[in-house]
Amino acid sequence: MLPELGAGLARFDLIDRGGKMPIFRSCDSPAFDRPFELACINLIPWSNRISGGGFTFQGTYFPLQPNVPNQPCAVHGNAFSSRWSVLEATKTSVVLTMTSFGPEPFRYHARLRYTLRHSAMQMYVSVTNLSRFRLPYGIGFHPWLPRTPDTLLKASAVSMWLPNEAMLPKQRVPVSMYPEWNFEGGARLPRGFISRWFDGWAGEATIAWPSRNVTLRCQASSELARFILYSPSEDAGFFCFEPVSHAVDAHNLPPNPEFHGLRILAPGAVMAASCTFTVERYQATDCPLS
Repeated sequence: MLPELGAGLARFDLIDRGGKMPIFRSCDSPAFDRPFELACINLIPWSNRISGGGFTFQGTYFPLQPNVPNQPCAVHGNAFSSRWSVLEATKTSVVLTMTSFGPEPFRYHARLRYTLRHSAMQMYVSVTNLSRFRLPYGIGFHPWLPRTPDTLLKASAVSMWLPNEAMLPKQRVPVSMYPEWNFEGGARLPRGFISRWFDGWAGEATIAWPSRNVTLRCQASSELARFILYSPSEDAGFFCFEPVSHAVDAHNLPPNPEFHGLRILAPGAVMAASCTFTVERYQATDCPLS
């Protein structure tokens, strides 16, 4: 865990008699200018991209500058690139806080807790709106996971967003229309480049690596009713399974931000979510192929 680097995680490993096995992709040389090489980052006060150079809310346009090299849009908020403070720490848990006055119009206080319990990593995050007016907020967790030829995913969702060339939402379709992206019964990851965004997630997922004899179960609170699935290629060695609160570019999607999962927080109001990742030994019934 790296307070100076967005309170992100450098690694989450299974430790047994055979040594360490990465559950999240490990980062052996974390650096402030390379936060996307970490094992997991935090998404506050929004997830993914905001198009059009900003967003309009209640009649006011709020510009947002690009914050990631080679990206035309503002991406993932600023918590992942900010310095946090350790409030409490024990052998099995840590609580961190961060107060941010920007990017405008956002002003907020965030609190993050990591807890290790047996074979599980529990993550909890809350954000308090410190602005003088109501604003749309979103949160999420962004882990990187090993991608192997036999990686299996089981996760139920109602619909899926198709991206356009700018990696922004083009069309929302029922998952049932695209069998290769339907993970309800368990399926291998599609081949090649992966970038899909899922709505109506039940908050439970299973990721299995039969060749590694490991299963990872994800349980998210109701605030995180969506997930993002991403991997640049089969050769990248990783994929991302991101539990998030809102759709990509929800700030600019009709009919309104709330419809797509953003929470409108009044001054002093709080939004919170949690996610637990539990490691188990693989069994064929964990994530059967559909």
